[in-house]
Amino acid sequence: MHAEPTAELVGLLERLGLASADRVRSVRSRVAGLARDLPLFESVWVDALLQCRVLTPYQAAEINAGRGEALAIGPYVIGRRIGSAGYADWFLARHRDSGARVRLALASACAERFSERLQALGELARMAGVAEIGSLAPVTDAGGDQGRLWAACRYEPGPTAAEWLVRNGRFPAEAVLDIARQIAIALRALESLGMVHGDLAAANAVLADRGDVVLSQPGLRQILRPEEGPSRADLQPEAYDYLAPERVANGSPPNTASEIFACGCLWWHLLTGRPPFAGGDALTKLRMAQEAKISDVRLLAPDAPRVLADAIAAAVQRDPRSRPQSMRQLAEMLGPPSRHGREVLRRCLAGLSGDAAAWAMPARAVRRWQESAVWLSVTGGCLVAAVALGWSLWQAAAANQPQLRSVNDAREAALPSHAPAATAIETPVETVVAGVGPAGAGPLALPGQERPVADRTVKPAPDEAGRRKNELVLPCDSPVALEAEHIQPGHTVRGEAGKRPMVVVAGAALTLLQENVRFENVDFVWKADPQSAPTRPAIIEVRASRVAFQGCSFQSAQPGRPLPAAIAWKWPIDPGEAERSLPSAEIRIGDCVFRHVMTGVACEARGALAFRFDNSIYLGRGPLLELGHYPRVDEPVVVRLDRVTLRESGPLVHCPWRPGEQPGVVSIAAEGCVFAPADRTALVRIASSRVPEELLGRIRWSGQGSLLSPDAAVIHWQDREGRVHPVDDAAMSIDGLVRSEVEFAGPFGPSPASSRVTGWQGPLQSSAAPGAVPERLPEPRG
Repeated sequence: MHAEPTAELVGLLERLGLASADRVRSVRSRVAGLARDLPLFESVWVDALLQCRVLTPYQAAEINAGRGEALAIGPYVIGRRIGSAGYADWFLARHRDSGARVRLALASACAERFSERLQALGELARMAGVAEIGSLAPVTDAGGDQGRLWAACRYEPGPTAAEWLVRNGRFPAEAVLDIARQIAIALRALESLGMVHGDLAAANAVLADRGDVVLSQPGLRQILRPEEGPSRADLQPEAYDYLAPERVANGSPPNTASEIFACGCLWWHLLTGRPPFAGGDALTKLRMAQEAKISDVRLLAPDAPRVLADAIAAAVQRDPRSRPQSMRQLAEMLGPPSRHGREVLRRCLAGLSGDAAAWAMPARAVRRWQESAVWLSVTGGCLVAAVALGWSLWQAAAANQPQLRSVNDAREAALPSHAPAATAIETPVETVVAGVGPAGAGPLALPGQERPVADRTVKPAPDEAGRRKNELVLPCDSPVALEAEHIQPGHTVRGEAGKRPMVVVAGAALTLLQENVRFENVDFVWKADPQSAPTRPAIIEVRASRVAFQGCSFQSAQPGRPLPAAIAWKWPIDPGEAERSLPSAEIRIGDCVFRHVMTGVACEARGALAFRFDNSIYLGRGPLLELGHYPRVDEPVVVRLDRVTLRESGPLVHCPWRPGEQPGVVSIAAEGCVFAPADRTALVRIASSRVPEELLGRIRWSGQGSLLSPDAAVIHWQDREGRVHPVDDAAMSIDGLVRSEVEFAGPFGPSPASSRVTGWQGPLQSSAAPGAVPERLPEPRG
């Protein structure tokens, strides 16, 4: 039992400059309270010093672990850990003599290069005097100790751009423009000194409360890690977010051209809320950086100022010669910072780190509030009267509007006058209801029924402000034949609250031309006459770059042939657009069930394509994803699957390939999936005139925790006669795929509950069952 602190503890704290012997002894009463009847171990003294805020949590943990001496780095003592960039760890530290706070980088170095890098760090620190401007926090001190290199720069309080993004989402466009202008000015100053930052990242851009952007430790990464490339994929994935393609291909150090590319990627990230190449591991990031093309930022951030969007587009050109040739040129494209942009940025920061509002009001403010209350009451009364008047006018106008009806409602309207009247469907003010039947032809009849007579076209009802709402609400009492003309860009198409609409496609596919449409909890049923069905039928034909389906089901009411594709994706509408540029497009499918269909997504789109499948079950005969052609070298395809189940189905991906064309990369990332296709079926099937050996290195599989049934192959080759041949997959990059027998809760059937995984043999990192979660899935209706 130590009634007094040990001499070793007191000596350590004095050497670190954290506490004197008297200060340590002053917490004796707190130590006694913590220990109670237990001995006064050294750790109890450390905990008491922590509670009295003499030590930080990080310091206390290191001292208790016996690593207290390691808190001293040169003339600094570490206070807390900030983060890690992979090549260095970041700490908040304090100078033991002056008490100045610094941002400290700590890195290890091999003995052969230790002296060389230590000398380079010293030269970088000597440049601090000329590089010390408001938007830069250069290395001001550096050294080496016991095989470790360290570098210090001034500490700037405030969140980093990465932290702000995590808490708030993407930045306002005007704020990004101001950030970009400040960064360009700072990098132009570095360029005049013959320097580059070399590690532009959202995590290295500190946002000060006054609205300044501070780039920390310019030049450090190129000293500690001058080369990058596929052979050096040992950092965290985000460390490669802004890497220029020529650096990956050549392993070259950073220069002005790569710095300009990084600027474009950083600003793209701040505008959209995600990096240009989101997701994937380090190797996938490197491959995408080398091979993929970054899409126009206005596709995800349409509010981006034109000057900023143009600067980003110029900066992220794959060919360095096509980018601006200097930071000065890039800064001139952006223009100088504006007072308005700085104010927008300040408001963003105030929302994150501003002081909490006070509960109490000054007496003067209370009096002003009491005086204002009278005027607020009068204003509120006028507002209520205006709303009441507007409501009555709207009701009168609505009485003269034609009603929208479902298939059954329209059928009842055509009955003789002595038949029972159909129940009217009311249209809420805040939503619109879909029309029925093809444009100008009235509602569709189900197979075997006559076409009823009904109203032809109806416009969506405006709200009180005269603007159309972004929801299209479908009736749920009976099947609906949805008209594409009633769907507007950005619409969410759903049923009435708590109900699921059934959309019947009885002929040609429902054609969707509008962008950013989202279908929620809709059951799509194909009920076409087999004799008159198209050669390659589809339930929905998408001719837009972005669409999402959440909680939907797709099925054919006639399980025999021909079966439709659930979704046919044909984009862009002008094929020449894909030749002139590389557009990007994305389709998202979550909590969906595919049953009695030939294909999940039949894709004839061109460009940089992304497919996202989350928690879905595919029970179709053919592939979940069918590509119209194998992508070219400038058409990256990314397929992401999270908790997807394939059961008694065709392959995951099928595509034809024409030998002689330079193939692009198909990246497939699967997390927690179950692939149990039909017997002797492969995950990937390539149709070609010869064995697709050139493609094996271009199809890359990543992820973790996914199961593949033992009798399924990874890749098959389908020849011209339709015969299927196995292909050796040894040359493919496959990670996170485990072969295992899989047991399901029930026999193969339409109910998602029967496809719950109840048993497997392969080793997985998690004890949770892989595959789709049935509770989140709809029960298909037919």
